[in-house]
Amino acid sequence: MLCLFVSSRLYVSFQIVQTNPITAAIKKLGEQNHFEVDTTTDASMFNDKDLKQYRAVIFLSTTGNILNSDEQVAFQRYIEAGGGFLGIHAAADAEYNWAWYNKLVGA
Repeated sequence: MLCLFVSSRLYVSFQIVQTNPITAAIKKLGEQNHFEVDTTTDASMFNDKDLKQYRAVIFLSTTGNILNSDEQVAFQRYIEAGGGFLGIHAAADAEYNWAWYNKLVGA
């Protein structure tokens, strides 16, 4: 099912412990289905240049305000241009004051 969200590269983002079993499972899915998985906790990656290399972005257990206004604009453009998004666990517990994101996650 996860492969429906990605075809070549996947971006797992924020507050990730590299030994997290969910991160490990996503990486294993990538290996088994021939797509790459990058992981980061660096919000500065949310810019037009970096985001365009990914087919999907995953927010894994994100909470609070994680993106600044420039990063929000880049992420919104990415999604509106057809980029994929998957929120896992506490992804809806992020960006309370950003109406567009709240709509994205159904909050």
